[in-house]
Amino acid sequence: MHQLPNGPDEIIVVDGADSERCHEICNQYSAHWLASEPCRGEQLRVGAALAKSEVLWFLHADARFSKNSLVAMTSALEQGAVGGYFRFRFDVPRAWPALILEPAIALRCRYGVPYGDQGIFVLRHVYKKAGGHGPWPLFEEVPLVRRVRRFGHSPEDAKDLTQGFFARLLAKDSLHSADREKGRFRTFLMVALKRYLANEWHRGQAAKRGGGLEPVPLDTQLAERLYGGSGAHSLTPEQLFDKRWALTLIETALARMEHEYRLAPDS
Repeated sequence: MHQLPNGPDEIIVVDGADSERCHEICNQYSAHWLASEPCRGEQLRVGAALAKSEVLWFLHADARFSKNSLVAMTSALEQGAVGGYFRFRFDVPRAWPALILEPAIALRCRYGVPYGDQGIFVLRHVYKKAGGHGPWPLFEEVPLVRRVRRFGHSPEDAKDLTQGFFARLLAKDSLHSADREKGRFRTFLMVALKRYLANEWHRGQAAKRGGGLEPVPLDTQLAERLYGGSGAHSLTPEQLFDKRWALTLIETALARMEHEYRLAPDS
């Protein structure tokens, strides 16, 4: 942990074995040590309650991580994420089952729940709102992950960010840089939105509606009906965007076909 560039603000070790040797190692590396009952869910809750940093990163004692882990976490948070996890890989020496299990675990994480040993991280205030880990020794991450996936920008913040994004897009005439030969228009919008969210995250404040410019009306009630329903929680924002984009294209095409049919002379 200390070898990471720009290391963490604090390291908290919650020891379920009350090991004197573990205590000595923590003192050696200036990590905060405290004993707890041997229950993983309770240990994680105790550590989170003690933490003061704005981002919580939960690691099992036997986990290994890459040197760019903190950079990856920061990048995800800059793009508007409230939490995340890391890809699961077996340590060396790697046996052949790893070639099957690792893709299977990645698929489960995409549509289900990642394991707690995948370095789950989350904003501290979101962790508290979600109720934290389950207070049991196994599968303690399941309720946390399911609840955290429902958090993100509030409806009011989403309105601010949406208005600010399109105001910036129109003010800089960025649409002229979209090139059909370089990719789909929705991909262009997604990349532009992620960059905008990263900039807003760095500034540390939500964009005011319109940014001092003349506001462009948005149908926010329609947006809440389309994206705010309980069924949306099972999809990631990217999957939900793709689904709504496809449905909108189909609806637009059908409406245009109906209009042209009505205008036809022999209709």
